[in-house]
Amino acid sequence: MEDPRTLIEEIGALRAEVLARLPHVPVSDGTQRVFDDIAAERDRQRRQWGDERDDAHTDLEWLTLHIRWLGRMADRLMCPCPSPQAHLEMLHAGTKAAAVLVAHMEAIDRKLAGHA
Repeated sequence: MEDPRTLIEEIGALRAEVLARLPHVPVSDGTQRVFDDIAAERDRQRRQWGDERDDAHTDLEWLTLHIRWLGRMADRLMCPCPSPQAHLEMLHAGTKAAAVLVAHMEAIDRKLAGHA
């Protein structure tokens, strides 16, 4: 069986190689606003909960968090007559869902870095 550290190092090298090959893609102002909102929400979450709490989540707990926020988005989509308020609530839930996904990805990165 291969040493997990070797696999993690190989994954890290492959990831760096792929990222280096990606062209810089400019984003629209609307996309940048969405990214900024997600980054602001992620910062708020980090200040509230800390990375340590994120790192302690199990895969099942992460899945539950993802489903929770995507479910809230779905609830707003199911409105028979979507209102501006429902769209704002969907945008809010989507921002939360994306920030939770970023938190999960950060936790995975930290876990991999700790094993390298």
